Parts: sequence; C-alpha cells; structure tokens
Amino acid sequence: MIHQGAGHIGLILRLQKLLLAVAVADPESDIRVSTLQMLTEKFDHTLCMEGCVRSIFPALNDKHLNRSEAVRLLGRLSKRNPAPVFPILRRVLVQCITEVEYVDGKSAHVNSAGVADERK
Repeated sequence: MIHQGAGHIGLILRLQKLLLAVAVADPESDIRVSTLQMLTEKFDHTLCMEGCVRSIFPALNDKHLNRSEAVRLLGRLSKRNPAPVFPILRRVLVQCITEVEYVDGKSAHVNSAGVADERK
C-alpha cells in the first residue's frame, strides 16, 4: 500500500470506522466475527488510535466467539497503545473471574475461561 499523506490516512480511518461499526452492530453474528478477524496486524497503526479502540469495546458484550475475537484484537492493539485498552481489558478480566466464581454451569466457566485466556 502506498501512503499519499494525510488524505490517504484519513480515507483508511473512515473505512476502518465503517468496518468497526459492522463488527459491533451487524445483526448477523458471523459477519461481526468475520469483520473482527479481518482486522489484521497491517491495520494496527491506525486501529490503535483511541477512537478506533473505543469503537471495538461494544463487541466485548457480544456472544462468546465475538467477545473472544474482540479481546484478541484489543490485546494485540495494547502493544501499540496501552492507555485506552488496559482499563477495559482489566474490567473484562474481572467480569470473567466473577462469572467463573459465581455462575453455575460448566459452559459459563468454559466461556469465561476462554475469553480470559486469549493469548493470540
């Protein structure tokens, strides 16, 4: 990809914001998770900006696979810009630990443990 200055970066940011809107708001779970998976490392230099990071946060309240993918993505972005990511990931970790401690049922334990163990 050849960068053509601020205009090029602005276009990439607008497109990423549209994709992030799909990743958190599309009615189809498969589309949401596929969109999150499509956001690879080559987009991290713009995804790590605070506005984009904040756009990913609603996916943390989604179904298990989508939430796991959002945690994986946020964990990767935290290497570039930890300030907006770490507080939210701490909240998710506390929520997962609370679910493991207080929720009955094996599936809840497996889902919470799986989200807490995302290390990709």
